[in-house]
Amino acid sequence: MLSMNLSHEIPLNMASHVYYNTAIVRIAAFLKERYGYLNMVDVGANIGDTVSLISDVVSGRFLCVEADEKYYQHLLINTEDIDNVHSVKALCDQVDGVTNISFDRIGGSSRVLDRSVAGNLVVDKVTLDSLIGKLKLFEKINFVKIDTDGYDYRVIRGCDRLIVENRPAFFFELCPRFLRGAGENTMSIFDYLLQRGYGEALFYDNVGFPVMPLGIDETKYICQLVDYADRKGTYFDVLIFHSSHIIDSELFFENEMKFFEKKLV
Repeated sequence: MLSMNLSHEIPLNMASHVYYNTAIVRIAAFLKERYGYLNMVDVGANIGDTVSLISDVVSGRFLCVEADEKYYQHLLINTEDIDNVHSVKALCDQVDGVTNISFDRIGGSSRVLDRSVAGNLVVDKVTLDSLIGKLKLFEKINFVKIDTDGYDYRVIRGCDRLIVENRPAFFFELCPRFLRGAGENTMSIFDYLLQRGYGEALFYDNVGFPVMPLGIDETKYICQLVDYADRKGTYFDVLIFHSSHIIDSELFFENEMKFFEKKLV
């Protein structure tokens, strides 16, 4: 039983949608099997629900980053009995420093409000490159999950050294409304990742069903997905592999198709 606020929507979402938040467990298990280890970073770790789900299936080493004190305290409680978890309270960004922010908390998630307006909280902001550089126990990272309600692209842009040295798989949220609120162009991250050697992506809908695999240079089709999410007021989760791990992406995508074929017969 996870520690959480009564207003948190995780129990309702998981009860209503059988595949909600399950893809990430299969991704983690796949990477553990392929590489013999799972070294994962969870940015926007919230109450630790993701690490809790994964650790029920496979062991690993986890770096959990959460900026909101309210959820951070639940994160500590929910991961205290899980081996190899290191938690940090910080706001991941594309640059290091200190900033004044305010959080908008809705249904169990926490979103940074308009960055152009100074907030009432003083928080450390740190790139993943800087954070990982300080924590020597986290090397050979092969999986990065990001769920920050609009800050996802900023987090990825703070990972240049991590990408060069580790080429991890990324799993991030693409919510047009939240990204625009953070001052982002919703398509910008795909060219950024393409330039850094990433190639194949698998898009999941908001309740955990795979929609389609796409090359991240297929901007016409990605734009259509983004436009659909925008009009519907929803989001996609995006799994993306480095081009040097093309076999991994093909194997995992094939496994996912087989998994859902069996479940939906």
